[in-house]
Amino acid sequence: MKRRSLLSIVILYAGMIHADPITVYNHTNEPLSLRIYYQESEYSESGESASPVVTVLPNSATTIERPPRSMWGLFFFHDRNLFATDNASLLSDTLKPYAIKLMSLVNVGSKQGKIFHFARNNDGVLYGYNDKDWKDQKRRLSRERRARKGLST
Repeated sequence: MKRRSLLSIVILYAGMIHADPITVYNHTNEPLSLRIYYQESEYSESGESASPVVTVLPNSATTIERPPRSMWGLFFFHDRNLFATDNASLLSDTLKPYAIKLMSLVNVGSKQGKIFHFARNNDGVLYGYNDKDWKDQKRRLSRERRARKGLST
């Protein structure tokens, strides 16, 4: 029993120190600045930098390192959220509540996959997606465009 508990703890902490590469696609017509932050939850109004600022060019992709997991408290892990903006000055070492409202984010935790996307919706607002959600969104956008095209003819 003790061995199993010890093994579980070793596996848990080994997963915490592992960092791995993720790919981020920019589907906009402007360069985007990216930075990963540790936050207590996706809805926190603060966060601490977990990566340097990276710029991804328009309609291209870049690979960055997903930071290792980090704990807060005794039993809780920080969310690892990737923020994107066209205004790099918003990406300070410590997130400010007003800056969070001006940027787009996507959770880049290990369960979210290794491929992420940023794109502007039909309303012009920047959104972040994991790969599964992006494929669903692409289908929706395609249907909307076809419907608008059909209405205009």
